[in-house]
Amino acid sequence: MVLICDDPDAPAGIWVHWVLYNIPATSRSLPERLPPMATLPDGSRQGLNDVRRLGYGGPCPPAGPAHRYAFKLYALDILLEVPANATKA
Repeated sequence: MVLICDDPDAPAGIWVHWVLYNIPATSRSLPERLPPMATLPDGSRQGLNDVRRLGYGGPCPPAGPAHRYAFKLYALDILLEVPANATKA
C-alpha cells in the first residue's frame, strides 16, 4: 500500500506532507511518532515530503483561508522498486 498526504490548497500548488510506501498488506494501523527514517521496522519506506525531509511533515499553512489535507491510501499489487528517499512524483 501507499499513503500520500498532501494539501491541495497551498499557494504554490499541491504541497506533499507525507510519502509512505510498500506498507505491508497486513497492516491495520500506523504507530504514533514514526521516526523519520527511510525504512521502517515493518519494511515500509518513507519518502521525502516537500520540505525535502523524510517522514510526516505536519500542517503549517501560511495565513489566509483554511487548508484541506488529503490522506490517500492506494492498494497496489506490487512492491514499488524506487530508490530510497523517493518523492511523490
